[in-house]
Amino acid sequence: MATFKAIVFQTGRHIKQDGTSNIKIRIYHNRESQYIATSYYIQPGNMESKLIKNLYFIGEVLDLDAVTGGYNLQIAWSTAYLAATDVCRNKEEDI
Repeated sequence: MATFKAIVFQTGRHIKQDGTSNIKIRIYHNRESQYIATSYYIQPGNMESKLIKNLYFIGEVLDLDAVTGGYNLQIAWSTAYLAATDVCRNKEEDI
């Protein structure tokens, strides 16, 4: 059975010059992984979509390739914090 998951690589060569990271689709089947690049990018500093303003990707939506020690909860909390901070900052600017 094949599995599909959206992932973001956050290592040097995967980050563009403008600071955004490409969202890729990982297909895993028969112990092999293949990656398909998409046209979607996020800004890792606030987890916001580059294409759609006020659309954020957090937690298990992303399979972040980072040194987390295997703790997915830490990634979920950290990305949620980044997104919530940006949402609050944007709301204050709108007032």
